[in-house]
Amino acid sequence: MSRILVVLVLLIGCGTIQKMSAFAIDSSTDTRVALLCANAGEVNTNEAYATPATENNDFKVDDPAFFFSPYNWRISNGTTAESNNPGAYFKTCFTGASCTLLVDTSHQTGLSSAEYPAVQWSIDGLAVNRSQLVAGQTTLSLASGLSSGSHTIELYLCGAWWLSDRWINPISSIRVTGLRLAEGESLSSSTIYPGRMIVYADSNGEGYESLALGVSVANQDATVAFPLLIARALECEVGVVSFAGQGYTQPGGGNVPALSSAWDKYSDGSSRLSGGLFSPSPDWIVSTHGQNDGGSPQTTVASLLSAWRTAAPHAKIAICSPSNLNHASSLSAAVTAFGDAKCKWCTTGETIYIVNGQYVNANHLSGLRGHPRYASALSTAIGLQFHD
Repeated sequence: MSRILVVLVLLIGCGTIQKMSAFAIDSSTDTRVALLCANAGEVNTNEAYATPATENNDFKVDDPAFFFSPYNWRISNGTTAESNNPGAYFKTCFTGASCTLLVDTSHQTGLSSAEYPAVQWSIDGLAVNRSQLVAGQTTLSLASGLSSGSHTIELYLCGAWWLSDRWINPISSIRVTGLRLAEGESLSSSTIYPGRMIVYADSNGEGYESLALGVSVANQDATVAFPLLIARALECEVGVVSFAGQGYTQPGGGNVPALSSAWDKYSDGSSRLSGGLFSPSPDWIVSTHGQNDGGSPQTTVASLLSAWRTAAPHAKIAICSPSNLNHASSLSAAVTAFGDAKCKWCTTGETIYIVNGQYVNANHLSGLRGHPRYASALSTAIGLQFHD
């Protein structure tokens, strides 16, 4: 049995912290529960507060008790939080016996039932639940019959179809409008990690085929994919920005442009930046692209590094080898030429996707072993390069 030690902090409950020296990811078992139970980090510097219930007991997405993963949610008019990136999540605490997710599926015309987005959630870090949305759905029961008192919830967009439009008028996305609680119950702030990270990746970052062979929403689970595992290892809240088929120079599915022209946008015409800067300012920018690129991406990566440094003046930038080591030499050369002390080339040194038991085919890592192994190797490489 292979055990991969990743430095983490384990949270128990809402606002109560217990320190651990290490968190073991067992690469022979399912990692989903481990991931959702590892709500690690330090208490938000803001003083905890409770939000009183509205008259109809609905809490909109602009309620300050919500924490949405950075960089991959677009919140419009305080009423809708939308993401086209599996791995996007929110967390909060609530009181009462029940909790219902409020969603808007009116924009998802043209999707087949198998192509609707899927969500996954956990209450109090316990059992993991999953549901695929359906046409016309506006509510999803997340919990009922709970004990009185405060409860934690983390909810993830775990799957979205890659070939439907994700960019021009994104229908392959989720729109969350709020949470509904029982009468008189309230929301309060959750504990969060101290760091902020954005991860740019492709279909592996989205968790395609991580559950089983066959490209489908049913076989996709972004919660077991390596970006979330790396972020937890480095004690960061993370914005996973992954698009299947995409590369530095290669467009992705669903009308998504190449990373070189998509990195600073949620979707067409919707900027991810504020005043030319990432907001909040990231501690880390991690990219694992390269697997889908044809010709050398060296020149493109050099331009991207300059743009990222402008948008994130203080971030550590890790250009990482993809799981098949594609374009390793040109990616490494781009980092060397950039000459930035806080920008490093981080390589696993092994072609993980062909290691026995680490893949489901020549393109995608398995959630059971491949993603934990890749995450552990990258975390080690990042740690060696940055020494902190």
